Amino acid sequence: MTVQEMLSIFQLALACGNLSIMLYALIRFVKKPHDTLEQRILSLEVNVKEIQDILKQDKEELKAQKETNEVMQTCMLALIDFELSYCSHTNYDEDGIEDLQEAKKILRSHLGKK
Repeated sequence: MTVQEMLSIFQLALACGNLSIMLYALIRFVKKPHDTLEQRILSLEVNVKEIQDILKQDKEELKAQKETNEVMQTCMLALIDFELSYCSHTNYDEDGIEDLQEAKKILRSHLGKK
């Protein structure tokens, strides 16, 4: 085997090696967006899950607050009715009764709009 033939074989081996390296680099380059996209999707899924949990908790808190508000409104109407009844039985000043009646009308009007 001559030096010329050996150089040809080495050149061929180096060309195959370069081709292999280039193919590997190309495959990694083409695959990289897929890998980073998977990571981003997983991250976003975690964020969505956290947001859904927070919204669920807020929804439950708002429901409890709404129930409390309804109870407070009912109690307020009962107190106004009691005060009106008390004022009418004790011959209290008529201006106070009119104010209470106006407050009752406003509260009932507000509750009727809901």
